[in-house]
Amino acid sequence: RAASSGCGSADVLAALGFQLDAPAAVMENAIAEHGIGFLYAAKFHPVLGQVAVLRRELRIRTVFNMVGPLCNPAGARSIVLGVYAPELTELFAGALQELGVRRAWCGNLGAVTLAREAGLLPEGGYSLNVTNAYALRECARLGLGACELSFELDLGEARRLDGGLAKGILAYGYLPLMALRNCPIQAAKGCRACRGYESLIDRKGVAFTVDCGAHDGRRREVSDLYNSVPLWLADRPEELRGFDFITLYFTRETPGVCERVAAAYAGEPGAYQPEARTRGLYYREVL
Repeated sequence: RAASSGCGSADVLAALGFQLDAPAAVMENAIAEHGIGFLYAAKFHPVLGQVAVLRRELRIRTVFNMVGPLCNPAGARSIVLGVYAPELTELFAGALQELGVRRAWCGNLGAVTLAREAGLLPEGGYSLNVTNAYALRECARLGLGACELSFELDLGEARRLDGGLAKGILAYGYLPLMALRNCPIQAAKGCRACRGYESLIDRKGVAFTVDCGAHDGRRREVSDLYNSVPLWLADRPEELRGFDFITLYFTRETPGVCERVAAAYAGEPGAYQPEARTRGLYYREVL
């Protein structure tokens, strides 16, 4: 539940009908059967539940905004963890290593350096914009364990790249189109009226999501503009051969849609098909 922000992840799930007081055995079964579960801190960490009362009264960030996300009772070694302040990234990286995390997804060279200094194995993200074998070999030289290739590459060319490093592509998702220093939503309506994600409507009436991160508790220095339709390649599994892995890039999807998308890419017939989709730039040979 929200303690120092307007809304927490548990508030969202409760509004959708999720039973926050579900016992551990139920969550264990959900993770085993469906690959997803929610471990409500107040339920699985009673002490944190008692502290939550005081945190709601304070209504400001405390050390528990840092401790809470690190206290995963499942002992997970693969974690997507948001860090609300840039100056805390190195501290969190070191803490995660102590907790058994061994790899870090890195979206820029600065993150690669931080990961290595923290003793973590860097995994290159799509925003490194790797488009050729030379760049892939350089990533290997820098100590990366694997790398997502740029989604601006032609798919055939991406498949043929050989840089001595495990490579993959983004195969699904509302892809990021721009990073905006001056938020267009702030200019149009101000931050007070913004939920943290709003839409820009183009001259044809198509909506593009703008996300500044405020819905996660901290507004970022840049806002991301996402495509209006998702990249979709699940119906072309033969085109995905030749890659070491693929990434399903989820942003605004519901848990149900995420599960059905994953099932479609796992080869389950009729699991999911988006109403509208794009093939991205994979077949346009722009580079």
